[in-house]
Amino acid sequence: MESCSKALDKGKMDTFGEVQQRIRLITGQLKTETDIIKRRNLLKDISGWRRKEEVFWAQRAKVEFLKHRDSNSKWFHAQAQTRRRNNYISRLKKEDGSWADLEDELTQLIVDYFTKLGAGEKML
Repeated sequence: MESCSKALDKGKMDTFGEVQQRIRLITGQLKTETDIIKRRNLLKDISGWRRKEEVFWAQRAKVEFLKHRDSNSKWFHAQAQTRRRNNYISRLKKEDGSWADLEDELTQLIVDYFTKLGAGEKML
């Protein structure tokens, strides 16, 4: 089991290390390339490798969440607080174009919206 874990870790580092190395290599080639078509192809290559890098970090963030989610840790509370801050609705735009930013206004606006939606009225 331990050898399997080590092999997976080595493969992960090889793959991710390869991504970073490829980006550096292609960026170096881009600096010296003068042909427009070749430069365009190099830029496409860099873009593809950057997407792979983003996928890696997104997957890693999910692993970190799964590892820490039930531990009642400082990390988990910081993530929950960030999520709460990002999901907070501070204001909404009314039908007349003005903004509702008081809690009572927001509540009434949301209730009205879903009441109209449930009644089958056409929404914005």
